[in-house]
Amino acid sequence: MKNWTRFAAAMLVCFAAVVSCSKGGEDPFLKIESQTTFSVAAENASGEIKISSNVAWTISGATEWCKPEVTSGTGSRTVALTIADNDTRNPRSATLTVASSQGKYAVNVSQEGNTNLNFHEEGSYKAAEINRQSNAVNIVIMGDGFTLDDLTEGGAYDQAMDRAREAFFDIEPFRSYRDHFNIYYVYAESKQRGATYGYGYDGSTRQNFASTVRNTAFSATFSQESNSTSTSCDYQRVFNYARRVPVMKEGADIVLDKDGNPVSGAITDRNNIINKTVIILVINDQRYAGTCIMYGTGACIGMCPMSTSPGTMSFEATLRHEVGGHGFGRFADEYIYYDETLPSSSGSYNAATLAAWQGIGQYLNVSLTNVADQAPSNWQPFLADPETYPEVGFFEGACTYAKGIWRAEQNSIMNDNVRYFNGPQAYFIYTKIKTISNETPSWEEFVANDAARIREQANANSAAAQNALGAGEKFIPLAPPILIGMPQ
Repeated sequence: MKNWTRFAAAMLVCFAAVVSCSKGGEDPFLKIESQTTFSVAAENASGEIKISSNVAWTISGATEWCKPEVTSGTGSRTVALTIADNDTRNPRSATLTVASSQGKYAVNVSQEGNTNLNFHEEGSYKAAEINRQSNAVNIVIMGDGFTLDDLTEGGAYDQAMDRAREAFFDIEPFRSYRDHFNIYYVYAESKQRGATYGYGYDGSTRQNFASTVRNTAFSATFSQESNSTSTSCDYQRVFNYARRVPVMKEGADIVLDKDGNPVSGAITDRNNIINKTVIILVINDQRYAGTCIMYGTGACIGMCPMSTSPGTMSFEATLRHEVGGHGFGRFADEYIYYDETLPSSSGSYNAATLAAWQGIGQYLNVSLTNVADQAPSNWQPFLADPETYPEVGFFEGACTYAKGIWRAEQNSIMNDNVRYFNGPQAYFIYTKIKTISNETPSWEEFVANDAARIREQANANSAAAQNALGAGEKFIPLAPPILIGMPQ
């Protein structure tokens, strides 16, 4: 009897232990009940991970196109996956890892390439923004270093063109007179992304240097010189592509090939529409650089990589300086490199060159004299009205030299890329817009619409607010424009 009693007691203890375990004391575990390898369609796809567990777990490995609804949890749960449409022809894959103290599982997700994409045809154009049926100021934007996958409708190429367009108008007086402009995109396919590098910044860290050759539509190339921001491209080909826009084909002195396509570069007739057109080349590269090529006839190409630098070294700031300032405004740089007097006849900037270009209505943001009645014509009404425009005067230093050349205000976009055209610069831009649009400019209209620009002035004199370059960063001035067809 005693043995039976002992046996019954032992069985009771075992039963109690089993019951206790079933009520929460079970061994820790983690299982994936759903498929750990699966494929989804290119569009309208979804997925899930069924987790069976009684411990805490995490999910890592999310990508831009494949993201779990949560990245951690405890216990069993079905985790939905958000899977973006594949906007390229190429399949792609991602590996998510579900991990806990009990081990980890890899969940492999692959997505098919998209066969339903619409691509912009190589060499085609799009009227992106039409504000006028006649007498418009025309802007043609195209890209270099964008491959076929980037040319989908609404894809990377279109997005880059949109950014360039909005950047150009995100400053006065262009913002206020946007309704005078028509904007066109021209599509060019490159074999490779990026641009050709000489010895210079590699686009990620300014202390690194690289030499790289890229096969691109317009052969955009960064300078061979150390630390230079100078940029070049196949100018002839850029002009040819700009003339894919029908309105750009007007003019008697355009040379056509056997197929009727224009083959000449910037043409000699100053009244031809191509010489009144702003051409922007967006370069699919993250480097901070940029250069504008300026023709004596009035044509221009502003070359702007998509810089990821902050503040006044960003893509947008660079574009406003190169395209709005040099290209449309025909302005000289106002920053200072050398504590010397402007040379009379040598160097990128010199008195003889400035005088010659000012003679055809360019470089009128700087003055070779500090005598009021000898300053450029676009300065005169400001100098005559110091009560309304007390900030305008003669500030020595511009065109990289500290002496012998004057700018009209303490700071402007032509100095450190700040988002501000000074008074004489803005008045010149306003006058040019009205003239190309076959309208009569007036000082009174300019002043009446100038309040928005004046509000931007405060930021122009706040380097900290505008640069926002971060610790250890220093503003790097851009290279001078390239002048072609200089006046004789």
